[in-house]
Amino acid sequence: MPSILLLVDIIAVGCVVYSIRRLLSKKRGDLPLPPGPKGLPFVGNLLDLPPEREWETYAQWSQTYGDIMSLQVLGQPIIILSSPKAANDLLDKRSAIYSDRPRLEMAGEIVGYANSIVLGYYDETLRAKRRMLNQCIGSTRLALKQHMPLMERSAHEFLLFTLRQPDCLRDNLRRMMSSTILSIAYGCKSQKENDRFLAHIDRIIDDFVALCAPGAFLVDVMPWLKHVPSWFPGTGWQRKAAEMHKNLINGTEEPYQWTKLQIASGNAHPSFILNGLESGGHSALNEENVKFAAMSLTAAGSDTTLSALYSFFLAMTLFPEVQKKAQAEVDMVVGNERLPTVNEDWDHLPYVRALCKELLRWIPVAPMAIPHLSTADDVYEGFFLPKGSIMFVNSWKILHNSKIYHDPEEFIPDRFLASPGYEPEPDPAAFAFGYGRRTCPGSHVAETILFLGVATSLAVFNIMPQVKNGKPVPPVARSTPGVMSHPMPFECTIKPRSAQAEGLILRANEE
Repeated sequence: MPSILLLVDIIAVGCVVYSIRRLLSKKRGDLPLPPGPKGLPFVGNLLDLPPEREWETYAQWSQTYGDIMSLQVLGQPIIILSSPKAANDLLDKRSAIYSDRPRLEMAGEIVGYANSIVLGYYDETLRAKRRMLNQCIGSTRLALKQHMPLMERSAHEFLLFTLRQPDCLRDNLRRMMSSTILSIAYGCKSQKENDRFLAHIDRIIDDFVALCAPGAFLVDVMPWLKHVPSWFPGTGWQRKAAEMHKNLINGTEEPYQWTKLQIASGNAHPSFILNGLESGGHSALNEENVKFAAMSLTAAGSDTTLSALYSFFLAMTLFPEVQKKAQAEVDMVVGNERLPTVNEDWDHLPYVRALCKELLRWIPVAPMAIPHLSTADDVYEGFFLPKGSIMFVNSWKILHNSKIYHDPEEFIPDRFLASPGYEPEPDPAAFAFGYGRRTCPGSHVAETILFLGVATSLAVFNIMPQVKNGKPVPPVARSTPGVMSHPMPFECTIKPRSAQAEGLILRANEE
C-alpha cells in the first residue's frame, strides 16, 4: 500500500509541475527546448533514465538528438552537453549563470554535503573555501614545493609495499594517496593517524557515491518526505541518512580537532588547516569553512587520483608496448641510480606526462562530471534553456569522441605529443576536472601525484598479465558505474625490473 500511495504522489506532483512548466513555456516565445526523447505526460522521461552507466546511453542518444539535448523529469528540465564547444560556451563563457549546483535533498541538505566544495551552492561561502585551497596549494605545480618531499616519501613507501605485497595493489595505492592527502590537509605524519582518518575518508566516499546514484532516494523527488515521522512505514532511508550524516561529521571533525591540538601544543606540521587558521583566524565561520574545505580536499583528492593510478596499472597490463616506451624514456633521463622526482624530471619526461594525460582520457573518473544548475533563462544555438535547468556534461562522450581523439578505445599517449605535421590532440584535463568556475581546485595536485606515482613505478616495476595454465590472461578494461567511476577490479603481475631496481626501492625507504 505505501508504494501505491507514493506512486500516486509522484504522479500528482508531476501533474502540478508539468502544468506550471506549460504555463511558463508560453513566455519564452517560439524557441524550443533542445531535442530529446519524447516523454510521457506528467512524468516526462522518468522511465527513460538509464539505471547505470548513463554516459553510454546518453552518448548513443546524442547521435540522434545532437550534442545539446534535453530531458524532462517531473517537469525538471535536464540539459546534456556532449561537445567541448557547448560545455565551454555555456559553463565557462557564461559561468555567471551556470556555476551553481542543483539542490540534492538527501545528499546536500539532510546528510550535509551542501557544506562541501563539490556540492556547495555557488555563494560567498563556497568562494571563500576555494580561495583557502588556492592559498595553500596554489594554482601551479611550483606552489606544491613545500609538499614535494612528502609526496615523494609516500610514493617510495608505495613502491616498498607493492614490492612486498604485489597482490594488494589497490590497498597499496589507497595507502599512498591517504598518506599524501592527509598530510597536505591536516599535517598527519604517523601511519597510525593516517589509518584512522583513512577509515573516515572511505566511509565518506562510499556514502557520497551512494547518495548521488540516480533515483536512489525518493526524497530527492519529493522533499516533503523528510517531514514524515520515522515510525511511518517506508522511512528506513531516514536511519540511513542519520548514519551517513554521522559519518560525515566524524570524518570532518576528528582530523580537524586533532590538527588543532597539534597547533596548540606547538607540534603542528605545515598543512591546509594550519594555513587556513593562521590566515583567516578562529572565528566560527572561518573554522567551519576550513574544516569542510579540508574534508573536501581529502575525500575528492584521494579517490580521484587513486582511480587514475589504478587505471595506470590496468593500461600497462594491456598495452606492453606503451610500458616499454615509457620505461625507455625514464631510463634514458633518470638512469638507474635514483628514482624520478617532479622537480628534476617533469620537464624531461614528455612521454610519461603524455601517458598521464591518456589515463585521464581513457577511463575518466567523473564520466558525467558533477552537474551544474542554471540561475537564469538563456538562449543558445536557437534553443531555450530555462532557469533551473540541471546541466550535465557527458565528459566520457567527449573523451571518447573519434572526431576529437582518434582510436579512442586504444591507449595512445603519443596523441598528446607534437611532431612534424602533427598537432597534438586536446588536453583531457580540460574535460576531466570539471568546467567553468567549478573546475576542481586541486587538479594540479592530482596531476603531480599521478606523474610521481607513474614515473617511479615505471622506473622499478614490470607490470604484466597474470599467467594461468601457461597462458597470459589479460584483464578486461571496464569501469564501475556511478558518479565516480573506477576500473573494475583486475589481476596483474608486478615484479621488480631487476635486482638493482629492488635495491633502489629499499634504499629510498631507508633514507
